[in-house]
Amino acid sequence: MAQDDLTRFVSKNTKSPNPLWRTQSAYESDILRSQTIGVKPTAAGLRAMAATAPENYFFGIFTRFGMGTSRWSDGTFPVWYGGDSVVTALQESMYHIGNAAGIPTTDEYRYLINVSCDCDLIDTVGLENRNRWLASNDYSDCQRLGRYILHRDHSGIRYQSARSKGVCAAIMKRKVLKNPQIVSVVTLSHNGSIIKAISQDGQVLTSRPTE
Repeated sequence: MAQDDLTRFVSKNTKSPNPLWRTQSAYESDILRSQTIGVKPTAAGLRAMAATAPENYFFGIFTRFGMGTSRWSDGTFPVWYGGDSVVTALQESMYHIGNAAGIPTTDEYRYLINVSCDCDLIDTVGLENRNRWLASNDYSDCQRLGRYILHRDHSGIRYQSARSKGVCAAIMKRKVLKNPQIVSVVTLSHNGSIIKAISQDGQVLTSRPTE
């Protein structure tokens, strides 16, 4: 994608979504990537973590090196990802597990956190049908747009999830993320062909095949 194309795309599609855009994130990023829980925590352990964890514990991707590439980053700058619902966030997380080399054969445990986000975002929701690269598994054009947006001091991007019917946010500024709260622990159970997200009370929240 040429620079002029990026400029036209951004100027045409800059919108302000709801100024208080709440995200529920189980995406494999920040805490969920840096804090893989080896043993399912007890109820008391979960309460203690929820009460004592500092804010930066949830947003570690903004303070560490080697954050890796993602849809909106080529690896040279951090991006925090969240979904507009539990199912959206879990589907994003499970997709990446299902595509990883050497899918684990044991259950994994992830914190589900709720975060307040108050900012304007570049809004691409609804544009993916005319701009197929927005939902492509080839991230190169999305990464160019992400770099362009970052360098022009925007806070991030609101976009259609490529893994579910929900909406995601890619946040590039730590300061717009506030009040993180651990709301539960989710078990991701996989048998090699299907991944299930199971709540603390044993309900299947969502599932997807490995790809």
